[in-house]
Amino acid sequence: MFILNPLKVMADAIPPLDWIVGFGTALFAAILTAICAPVTIAIAWLFYRPLVGKLILALGAGCVFALSRLRRSRPVQGKPA
Repeated sequence: MFILNPLKVMADAIPPLDWIVGFGTALFAAILTAICAPVTIAIAWLFYRPLVGKLILALGAGCVFALSRLRRSRPVQGKPA
């Protein structure tokens, strides 16, 4: 959120745009966190508790898989079926 905050600050001049950009950056940060955090935590846990580390890594891989399937399942607009 701190890295993407300048986009929100630039959009502060137009009130509706401020809310939309703020929501978009928060959503992007949440998705990136859901992908990167389990990997980082799993690497740290692999040394001390290998089973827990592997379970967290599997959870992170599951999140990435679910997000990629969700992205592919939406129909493309403008293309005939």
